[in-house]
Amino acid sequence: MQDYEPVERALVIRALGEASLSMVEKLQMTNVVGMVGQRAVMILQLVQQIVASDKDDFEIVEDLVCLFETYGLDADATHDFG
Repeated sequence: MQDYEPVERALVIRALGEASLSMVEKLQMTNVVGMVGQRAVMILQLVQQIVASDKDDFEIVEDLVCLFETYGLDADATHDFG
């Protein structure tokens, strides 16, 4: 895959996402849209649990980053928590 700068990559990802959503809507794949919505709600619930924990701020951020990475929401960003 071609190397993109972070902003270009984000724009390409967004354009692909919008094109994919358009295709899903045209194919009337409401079950896919519903499944995505359910997954999003589940991830938001996990985010709420992490934020409400008694951990310190650093640990909360680390847990959030790991959660996002688990579900492929890291946009290839890197971090190093040691």
